[in-house]
Amino acid sequence: MKNTTPNNVNVQKYEFTVKFEGSNSMGLNSLSKLLNNFAVLTEEASRNNPECKFNIVAVNKGSFELLFEGIAPIVQNLLTLDNVNYALTCLTTIKEWFEIKNHLGFNPPKSVEKTNTGISVTNEGGEVQVFSPSGAHFFENANICNSIININTVCKEEDRCGFKIYDEDINNPILNIKKDDYDKMTAKIPIRNEDNKYISYVKTDLLLETAVCRGNAQWGFYFNKSIKAKIEDEYWLDNFRRSKISLEYGTQMKVNMRIETSRDTNGNPMENTAKYYIEEVLDIVLPSYGKGN
Repeated sequence: MKNTTPNNVNVQKYEFTVKFEGSNSMGLNSLSKLLNNFAVLTEEASRNNPECKFNIVAVNKGSFELLFEGIAPIVQNLLTLDNVNYALTCLTTIKEWFEIKNHLGFNPPKSVEKTNTGISVTNEGGEVQVFSPSGAHFFENANICNSIININTVCKEEDRCGFKIYDEDINNPILNIKKDDYDKMTAKIPIRNEDNKYISYVKTDLLLETAVCRGNAQWGFYFNKSIKAKIEDEYWLDNFRRSKISLEYGTQMKVNMRIETSRDTNGNPMENTAKYYIEEVLDIVLPSYGKGN
């Protein structure tokens, strides 16, 4: 059989183990729930490389251990980063999502702010932790938090002593959840919802694409992609319409923004339903020559 892989494509492989400490057996329903939710997390974490796939290659005895293989076809070109392990990058992102849930515990965040290096998350107790831009996806898709809760719920119901994800370096696990963490990790974070909507709040920077001088039409911004947003800050809007504030294409606007996403009958967010509302304009920076108020 001929090898159909193009010459400029390298297949990157990475093996790791998911270990559920305790009994060396597991019920089929529990295993099915674990695998389904882990599949959700790996799919979300590999969005930047959708060809990255994860397979089970063996089940080891001892505690209940699953040996996985991550496979990522890498097209070699001038933009290829030779030192990037794509499967490990996905697992590192998943680890961050678990850390965010552990940081939040039983309550939604007090604040989530965009920084130069990622996001800053303040929990109910006022503690602050900084996460990478990949971690921010936790707050954009409720499937991530739900899957983390479901995985920990199965481990709690199975009375597992904990679970780990590790590669050949067994002494430094990629992820290590202990039994004492289960209460926090299984707690459903109260998410404000009205009329089947998820509502989240972010403090972030937007790039202006389209301004509206009259009426209540939505403005155009770039926020990881082009979006339309309604500005609800009437004081700021009044100053803009009175020509007290100057804007141009590419102006950077620091804002407090509300994001409302519709959910389906299962409570999961529906794609392409996000609506954006700017509750307060905090500051503006013109692209070339100045700073507004």
